Amino acid sequence: MNVSAATPAEAAACVRAAGEAGISCAASKCGHVHLDLRPMQAVRFYQPGDLTVGADAGLTVAALNALLAGHGQFVPIDVAEPERTTLGAVLARHGSGPLRQRFGTVRDFVLGLEMVNDRGEIVHCGGTVVKNVAGYDWMKLMIGARGALGILTGVNFKVFPRPQGIESACFRGLSWPQVEAIRSGLLHSPLRPLAIELQARGGERAVTVTYAGSAAVRGRYRREMSRLGAPEITEGAWPAATPPTNAVYPPAQAVAALQAWEERHQQLSVTGRLGVGAFHVEPAPPPPPVAPAAAGLMRRLKQELDPGGLFHGEDCGPSA
Repeated sequence: MNVSAATPAEAAACVRAAGEAGISCAASKCGHVHLDLRPMQAVRFYQPGDLTVGADAGLTVAALNALLAGHGQFVPIDVAEPERTTLGAVLARHGSGPLRQRFGTVRDFVLGLEMVNDRGEIVHCGGTVVKNVAGYDWMKLMIGARGALGILTGVNFKVFPRPQGIESACFRGLSWPQVEAIRSGLLHSPLRPLAIELQARGGERAVTVTYAGSAAVRGRYRREMSRLGAPEITEGAWPAATPPTNAVYPPAQAVAALQAWEERHQQLSVTGRLGVGAFHVEPAPPPPPVAPAAAGLMRRLKQELDPGGLFHGEDCGPSA
C-alpha cells in the first residue's frame, strides 16, 4: 500500500497508524506500507551568508542546487539522477560521488536532521548552524541506515561556494604501478583537487583529476601534474556521477587489490574514487565479513530504536 505525506506531521501520523494496526516487518508476514515523501518539497530556511540551508526530505537534489545557484553556492551531492533523487534517498543510502575527494561524504556536511521514530514522534538531532555540539550525534547513525531506524523527514546542510574555473586532466594508457604513482603523488602534493577518478576496463586504465580556480591556480595544477605524466587537459568538465560504491579499500591498498582482482577477471570494469578507495566494480568482489561485535551492536541498535520491527529499511531508491 502506498501512502503520501505532505508534512512531517502527516508522516508521523502514518507511522502511528501503522503501529496501531500491528504492521511489523519482524513478523512472518509483513504488511508493507510505502510512505512516499515526495510531496514534502519545502525549503525551510536558507541563509546564504551563514552557508546553511534546511529542506524537506522529499526535495530533489536538482531543486535544492537550483535555489543555491542564485547565490553561487551548492551542496556537493553528485548523483546520477539529481532531478529524481530526493534528499531523503541520498541520506538513507549515504550516497556520495566524485566530489567526495574534496568535500567528503554527505555525513560531513549535514548539520541537522528531522525524523519520525517508531512511536510516531517527530525527533530533531543536530542543529541549523555550522558550530553545533548540542545533544547526541544521532545524525551519524541515521545517515546510511537505509530507513531501518526511522523515517527521515528533513535535513539541514552546510553549503559551499560553487567552484569556478573547472578543469580536468586525464592520464591515459596507464599500468597499475602508474596508477598508484599518480594516486600517491597527488595525495602527497600540495594540490587539493575536487575529484580523482579511476576508470579501468578490459586492461585499459585512466585517471582523471578535476580541479578549479583562477588561471594562476589552474597553471599550478598543470605544472605539478606534469611531473606525473602528460595528461590531456579539458576545460569546463565536471566529473560524471558513477554507480553506487560496492567495493571499499584503504586508499594505499586499493590499487594492489584491484590489480589482484583483475588478474582473476580479465574483463574487469572499475569506476570510482581513487583518492579515497571507494569504487564500483564489475564483477563485484565479495563483501568483507562483518565482525561479530559489529553485527551484535547493529542488532542491539535495531532492537532499542525499533523493537517492534516497524521499519524494514530497504526502500531507498531514487524517489524514496
